[in-house]
Amino acid sequence: MFCSNTAYLPAVIDGKERWCLLDSGSQVTIVPTEVAKGHPLIPSEKVLTAANGTEIRISGETTLPLMLGEAGTADPLFGFRLC
Repeated sequence: MFCSNTAYLPAVIDGKERWCLLDSGSQVTIVPTEVAKGHPLIPSEKVLTAANGTEIRISGETTLPLMLGEAGTADPLFGFRLC
């Protein structure tokens, strides 16, 4: 995998290689809803706020395996719909 934008990192989410935006100021991780297909999506009323103040409505929450190099996590991920 190769990406010319240095803000993106190669990662493996649920066994699939993907490019992920590194946002060191973010308090949550969000992925498109289709990335979480096959995993239970817990409904959520949470509304996230982007750095520019824009509301990000989410479809729900789930947990997916995420690997960055040798480091891994299974923290909750928030799913959202792309417009």
